Amino acid sequence: MNTSVAGPAVTVDLRHQPHAHAIERVERCLGVVVDRESAVVKRRSVGARSDRNTWVRLEVQPQELLGTRGWNGVQAAEVLRGVAKPAWHQGVSWLDRDAGLMWRADETELVTAAPVPAAGVLRHASELPESWWETFNASLDALATYRPAHPATRHTAFLTQQRITNLITRVFGDLDTTIDEWTAVHGDFAWQNLTAPERWLLD
Repeated sequence: MNTSVAGPAVTVDLRHQPHAHAIERVERCLGVVVDRESAVVKRRSVGARSDRNTWVRLEVQPQELLGTRGWNGVQAAEVLRGVAKPAWHQGVSWLDRDAGLMWRADETELVTAAPVPAAGVLRHASELPESWWETFNASLDALATYRPAHPATRHTAFLTQQRITNLITRVFGDLDTTIDEWTAVHGDFAWQNLTAPERWLLD
């Protein structure tokens, strides 16, 4: 199937679509062997350990999104200082025009600490030490000093003043939601992307 940039949306769900060919290409390009047994498969990404004791994350997006948003977030985040995040080592990206898909893989430092919610949703307050919160706050303060080149996205849609206003007023009614200052943020800031007892910001 040929899909142009202006064509119809391509459905992407790696939980149900074959992607072994993409993992094999990543192994050749990055010079790693991916541990299939450790793979975590999500809708648009696959992450797994490598034989170098690193983490390799493969991501896919419809080709039509090419050039509309940041695509190399892990690489771009390497300029951040003072943020508790895994170090980036290398990456590779390519375009599969026949399938209408663009792929990217990044090799990063391996984090063995578990997400704050051991599984699923955090339903009870976690017992996190003061040192955890100190690192957490310092990371957010450091992140806020950077000025990214593109807006953040949530579920692939840009975060704009209008979108934030719509989300808030839908629940709380007519309020002044004007944002006076925009700063850099984590585009998917959830408990699942925070680890303990070691403090890491993931993804």
